Amino acid sequence: LSDRVGPEIGMDTIKIHITNFPKMEGDEDAVAFFGTGNQTVGQVVLSQQSVSGTELMIVTPEYRLTNGEPSKTVLVRLVPATRPEDRTVTFDYTYQAVNPALISLLPSSGCSEGGVRVQASIDYFPFPADGGVRVEFNGLELDISNVHVLDISDQLNTFLSFITPASGPAELPVKMTPRNCGNPCRHAIFFSFLHVDFSLPQLVSP
Repeated sequence: LSDRVGPEIGMDTIKIHITNFPKMEGDEDAVAFFGTGNQTVGQVVLSQQSVSGTELMIVTPEYRLTNGEPSKTVLVRLVPATRPEDRTVTFDYTYQAVNPALISLLPSSGCSEGGVRVQASIDYFPFPADGGVRVEFNGLELDISNVHVLDISDQLNTFLSFITPASGPAELPVKMTPRNCGNPCRHAIFFSFLHVDFSLPQLVSP
């Protein structure tokens, strides 16, 4: 059994070698339940099965932590389709809280007249962001039509873009949060965007 600790967003891989496990013809011949009940299910991938045992992988599902918990250990039940009453395998898995991190921002400056499309890449941002993403630019919430989450986003990486409004030349604060996040929101992202007045005289190389 490989390392049993991973992020709350899921998509971690647990590798397992089991002896005396019922014969599996495919991935669908076993189900991995995380926590109480049967609602949270991991993806089972059969690697190989031989007389020495069964080797498979489980891709962990998302398990969001609440109330500021830094981690939570849950019981995992690997239930075979055949003889589940006496061949079910159980073990503990620990989810750890993760905070979003801004990975890239392009561009990081633009014309103070606005209309600049900014692209951002964020790791561990809640996905999907139910209700969309709220962007506050210099304290002003952008219209939802000016904020777009790209289809290539997933639990690990969120890619989005927004269009800057007009504002005076300065280094301006920007805040991003899921629209359904409370206040304060532990998933908030903060950064600065530099507004430049291009109408001012500028030195250029001869």
